[in-house]
Amino acid sequence: MKVFIHAVSRSKPSLTPVLTHIACLALMLSAPLSSDAASLTGKQIYLKQCASCHGKNGQGVNGEYEEPLTGKRSLPSLAKYIHRQMPEEEPKQCIGDDARKVAKYIFDAFYSPAAHARIKPPKIELSRLTLNQYKNSIADLIASFRPKRKPATAKGLRADYFNDGRRFNSSRRVFSRIETIIKHDFGPKSPHKKLNAKRFAIRWSGSVFASQSGKYEFIIHSPNGIKLFVNNKQTPIIDALVRSGDLKSVRASIHLLAGRSYPFRVEMVKLSRDKTANITLNWKPPYRTEHIIPPHLLSPTQHHETLIINTPFPPDDRSRGYERGSNISRAWHEATTYAAIEAAQYVTNNLQNLTSIRPKDPNAAKTLSDFCVTFARRAFRRPLTPTQKTFFVTRYFQNTKDLELAVKKSILLILKSPRFLFHSTAPNSNSPTDPHYIASRIAFALWDSIPDKILYQAAESGNLKTDAQITAQITRMRSDHRTKAKILDFYHRWLLVDRLHELNKDKKQFPDFNKQIIADLRSSLDMFLDDV
Repeated sequence: MKVFIHAVSRSKPSLTPVLTHIACLALMLSAPLSSDAASLTGKQIYLKQCASCHGKNGQGVNGEYEEPLTGKRSLPSLAKYIHRQMPEEEPKQCIGDDARKVAKYIFDAFYSPAAHARIKPPKIELSRLTLNQYKNSIADLIASFRPKRKPATAKGLRADYFNDGRRFNSSRRVFSRIETIIKHDFGPKSPHKKLNAKRFAIRWSGSVFASQSGKYEFIIHSPNGIKLFVNNKQTPIIDALVRSGDLKSVRASIHLLAGRSYPFRVEMVKLSRDKTANITLNWKPPYRTEHIIPPHLLSPTQHHETLIINTPFPPDDRSRGYERGSNISRAWHEATTYAAIEAAQYVTNNLQNLTSIRPKDPNAAKTLSDFCVTFARRAFRRPLTPTQKTFFVTRYFQNTKDLELAVKKSILLILKSPRFLFHSTAPNSNSPTDPHYIASRIAFALWDSIPDKILYQAAESGNLKTDAQITAQITRMRSDHRTKAKILDFYHRWLLVDRLHELNKDKKQFPDFNKQIIADLRSSLDMFLDDV
């Protein structure tokens, strides 16, 4: 290049300054950056050799390379390509260490996943609660107004034996004990020397635990009078105290949510006309065969009822392998309306139990108004503004005598609000550390439900800011049965376990392979996953 400049300057002196400038510019743009450029960073090399075609920020240049600078090449592949091909018009002008520096800069700035997210941030779409999240949220919302009961260390149910064939009167109780299973054949004899062999009654009470969500079928084999109560202390799902003919088995189904214990009671009466007394209680959990309820799923402690919404909903989108609340249809809106009516009716029917309000309480209006404010706060997963408090609650309690109607209107509006039905997002991109947003994310991630009182109070008091504080809450919540149920459900979906009930094998090659084997395999898998 120096020889060329010297020759031109001798033949045509008048052009020397112009040609010298052009030659130096060409040298700067095309020659490898060696001795003086050894200290240049990848960004500086990029700005000198690449920005004219790709733009200062990789946005592209009209008339040159118009597409944004992005791709999926690995760092070694990118360095190799630059070494061989770039700059495009004069390849191999950026080689060796320079190519590696530029490649590292381009990869970090434009190619890496972090760069992709920075250049083209993911679109945030409004996401509603899935059906499972909706049912869990309603159940936990109602449960938050009831005191928690500690589970008993004993396994099984409390069995009370009465010397009466019709009434379960405490004065007629002969003895009590814990029984791990309900499977008895007393024949014509008495279970106890103090019991009348011709007329006696037995009541088993406590709670039953559901490890996964779905339909549970309860089956009772007995020739005697039977009642069965599950998740309802007043209305039985089986009422066969008066038997007809030779009917010896009765059954009924109920939908239960995973990770919860439900009040459970079985009543049996033996009358003079009954020749024998015997009973066997079995159940059939989702995708299982009929069998005795395992003792570790029974407790003598009576838990509170759980509100399980029975309103039918349209199915959630599972096209990506997991449930998503992306489909917002008219059918879904109608379902949430009927479900809100169902929940509001349950609340008004159980006001005394949920609020501890007394009959003819002079402060009833304030008590019920405060209840609705707390209900809204927990449903929305954050405090209410004064305007929200007026809109959702207090206006219904002003100048009204029908307090139950005011409660029902308030609950309906709360449960139909987008603040309950949709996942909350951070208030703005500059405030991703909103503690109530974090609490909601944690609760739905681990429980598919709303934050409990402890998590909410942590957010309210500013104790959900540091990694240590967040980790402490996650550690506490991880041991909850709802977390275990969600993890188990994840593995079931991942391993396609829900398809096992359709599993078939050649009867000639595998004559012993049947539904019981499939159920046992699934039970073994669940025990292994729980152990891990």
